[in-house]
Amino acid sequence: QSARNGKLPVQFNHTNRSDAVIVGGYGKLDLIQNTDRLRILDALGVTHILDRTENQSDQETFPPSRFEQEKQFDGWTVMYNKNTASRFFLTTNIDTYSSKEEFEKKFFDPKFRPDTTILLEKNPLRSTQSFTTQPSIFLVSYLPNTVAFRTTTDIESVLFLSDTYAPGWNAYVDGVPSQILKAQYAFRAVLVPSGNHTVVFSYEPFSFTLGKWISIVSLFGVLTISTFIISKKRYSRPILQ
Repeated sequence: QSARNGKLPVQFNHTNRSDAVIVGGYGKLDLIQNTDRLRILDALGVTHILDRTENQSDQETFPPSRFEQEKQFDGWTVMYNKNTASRFFLTTNIDTYSSKEEFEKKFFDPKFRPDTTILLEKNPLRSTQSFTTQPSIFLVSYLPNTVAFRTTTDIESVLFLSDTYAPGWNAYVDGVPSQILKAQYAFRAVLVPSGNHTVVFSYEPFSFTLGKWISIVSLFGVLTISTFIISKKRYSRPILQ
């Protein structure tokens, strides 16, 4: 909803439901003139925009400095967004915010780069060093309840993933629990040490854990009672002479 005016909503209403809708735009110049929407597109990792030829869009609509025409077919034009952020990346470029208003100011600042910098409530890095060699991040698997990466860095860094920050998700670095950081106000990040590591995001809501243990205890109870009943019947039978 902040794509509308660069402001985060503070009250729930029909306009800010959980639907993933970016504010619409019309006309030749609306796309490029709404810088708040462009920032949201970049941060969400939107790589392509479809345009109809009858819209008569030109370089004012899609400036070559930001967009590149990739393909035309059946009346459609596919434009590539050069400024889009990756769905996941490693970085040491961290900035912090302490309030909703400060986040809005920093995130929608024209100089802010969501493809290289992330905003956190607190900087977890213990130094201000930059990478001396190119970091490596490889997506091992992406499943509904588990996301796994392999990382290689020469210094401590932060792994950003543009999946929703939500209760129930846990993070593990080489099997050791690690705190999930709220990045870019709504997404996930985790601190990654230098060297080679495996990072896993796992969905483990309390309700699931509670249900699992209730099922285990219930099964154990049923087995115990069944064993007791069978044993009682066995030893209560009359002995025939």
